[in-house]
Parts: sequence; structure tokens; C-alpha cells
Amino acid sequence: MKKQFWVILGLAGIFLITVFMLFVYGIWNDRTMWVSRGLAAKMTVFACMGEDGALTVQDQEGNESWYADYIDEAVNRCGMYPEKDGYSGMDSLTYGEVKSIASAFSIDYESPEPDDKKIPADQWFEIYDRILEESSLSLREGDLTQGESSVRKVDLIIVGTSSNMEGLSMWQCVTDQGIFDFTGIALDTYMDAMVSAYVCKDHLIAIREEKKEPAKIKNAWRRRLRL
Repeated sequence: MKKQFWVILGLAGIFLITVFMLFVYGIWNDRTMWVSRGLAAKMTVFACMGEDGALTVQDQEGNESWYADYIDEAVNRCGMYPEKDGYSGMDSLTYGEVKSIASAFSIDYESPEPDDKKIPADQWFEIYDRILEESSLSLREGDLTQGESSVRKVDLIIVGTSSNMEGLSMWQCVTDQGIFDFTGIALDTYMDAMVSAYVCKDHLIAIREEKKEPAKIKNAWRRRLRL
């Protein structure tokens, strides 16, 4: 009887752990499936203005949320829908907003989906790549030393943030290719992982995806991190 009890208890424990892991996976999958309106505004401002976009936002005062100034700039300069009542910058980007942004960059984009439906992140990234290709700030792969004023897509290894390293401000992160400002991005779940990211000089604009290959940091950079 006791043996049956422990067997049942063990099976129940396995079941509960499985349910919990599926729940956690569902939350993470939902977080990476969509792009917030605030992050899309930040991406759009950098595509439109390059590094000057960050400088313009930093010069503004009075807004408490990190995304407020980016949304203002995206609305005024980049064709993004204006703020609506009860509409948060952390709400998901919609098809209608993407159509508006694409039009501002002279990108032909149509979708049969309703304008108020949220757009999956991978579809937005495809449009964003087209925006970068069509704009004067061309998309480049790889070398951070080329065209530092433009937005580029690069592979980075996230090494640390202020949550696990001293001497960093709240929005600074250490990568295998230097220190970046990552305002508005949740990075802790990408720790020690290689990611495909959009960057502009020393600004990490957005994470496109986590790469499947193992993250390997060159010994020279490891020595610099210890200093």
C-alpha cells in the first residue's frame, strides 16, 4: 500500500512539473511572439534618424516611461498612429500601425488582416528589414566597425546587465562586442546566449531572435571583461 502511495505521489509530481513547464513556456512564447508599440516606435525612430534618434529622445524632458518620447517621434516623423485613449505603449503593435509606418517609408505593404489585430513579431521584422533596405540607413550584416551611424543586424552574445554585473547603469549591457544601451528590452532571459539583434552604434535597438548555435566568447574579450 505504501509503495502504491509513493508511486502515485511521484506520478502526480511529474504531472505538476510538466504542467508548470508548459505554463512557463507558454508565457515566454507569448512574450517573444509579439512586439510592443513602444519597441516598434524605438525601432522606427532609429531607422528614420539613425543615432540622431537617440540624441533627440534624450534631449526631451517630462516623460517618465522609456517609450513615450520614441512614440512621440515616431508619430511626428515616421507615420505611426497617434496615441489613442486607453492605448498603452506596451500594447502589441497592430497591422494598421505597420501599414502606416511602411507607407511613411514608401514601402508597399498590404494585409487582409484587420487593422486593429496585433501583428506577429516575425512579420514586423520582415517589414523592418525592408524599411532599412529602402531607407538611406542601409541594413548591414556583421561588422560593427562599418557604417556606425546606421542600423545593422548583428549576432551578439549577451554577457551581463546590472542585475549580474557591477558598474553598469540600469539600461547598459555587456556583450562579446562591447557595451550597449538596451533601453526598453528585457535581456535577462538571454543571458549567455547568442542573439540576432538590431544595433546602431552603441545602442541595442531590438532582439530579433535567439540563435540556436552555442555561444562562444573569444579569449581576448574574456580577458577584457575581467579588467
